[in-house]
Amino acid sequence: GTGASIVDTPSIPTSYQVVGTNSFNCASQIQQIVIVYPNPTVNAIPNRTLVCLNGPSTITATGANTYVWSTGALTNTTLVFPPATTVYTVTGTYTNSGCSSSKTVMVQAYTPVTGINGPTAVCIGSSITISSAPANSYTWTVGGNLLSNQASIVIGPTLNTTYMLGTTSTSNNVSCVGGNSVTIQVNPLPVVTTSAVANRTLICKGESADLTASGGISYNWLFVGQGSIVTVSPQNHTTYTVQGTDANGCMNTATITVRVSACLGVEETNGSANHISIYPNPNNGEFNISSKEDLNLVLINELGQVVMELSLNAGNNHQVNVKGLSEGIYIISDKTKNTALNQKIIIQN
Repeated sequence: GTGASIVDTPSIPTSYQVVGTNSFNCASQIQQIVIVYPNPTVNAIPNRTLVCLNGPSTITATGANTYVWSTGALTNTTLVFPPATTVYTVTGTYTNSGCSSSKTVMVQAYTPVTGINGPTAVCIGSSITISSAPANSYTWTVGGNLLSNQASIVIGPTLNTTYMLGTTSTSNNVSCVGGNSVTIQVNPLPVVTTSAVANRTLICKGESADLTASGGISYNWLFVGQGSIVTVSPQNHTTYTVQGTDANGCMNTATITVRVSACLGVEETNGSANHISIYPNPNNGEFNISSKEDLNLVLINELGQVVMELSLNAGNNHQVNVKGLSEGIYIISDKTKNTALNQKIIIQN
């Protein structure tokens, strides 16, 4: 180079010569030897390149006289507890020359993340299975109480519950503890109710009744059909069961019994139908009977038995009040003519 100074980076001892010329073009030269000291070859080796989270590893450095670590240690070894995979740096220095060099080393922290598979909600009274992702060992606990050491467990909580999972997993001969937790929500069962339209739970043979269900969002009537309303025509006393399901998928059942009466036992005619009035009908066991003429009546139950005799005359203004009858279907008959008046009385308590 030229000029009064130069910059060079010799890698070995080097002799430099410089020739200087003045304004009279007179020249002279001089020689300068630069001694080059070697940098230390620093090496750093951890006794464990893979540890559990916050686990210990000892890193040892060689190749220099003094050392300074990124951890702050000033010895040739440093003990580290990496909270995550971490790169550590050591700078080694020769004391006679002051030359130094650095070395980095990485220690990996193994953190097993254990997944929990399965539903996070259950209907009260039902069971579900939750399971762990693969590991070497398992510990399921609730509130510190051990439930199981298996990979999966069957649970049926009655209230919202948090399940804790502890696992041991191995990687490159390093076994570490991991875990997870899951909160299972417990949903109540729907309150399913049934009823008959117009309270028709007592019908005559050959008649039909409309049954309704409520409390869910979908319904299945066993052996009948689906929907909130179904029509049935049983030939005998029959109990119907409906399954109601709510928005959470929880299901409950309800039943309703439809009783069937033959509604027979007397001969029915139309001749006297216009002479008698019964109200209310159907009723809860109390009703009025009135007529436009004198009548001697009998009240007959489903079995053809006379349960009451009634007389409509001027003394009672051709009107009587009946009460205290049990649930069922009754027929009014003219005692004198022994014929039905084509009037059926339905009592539903």
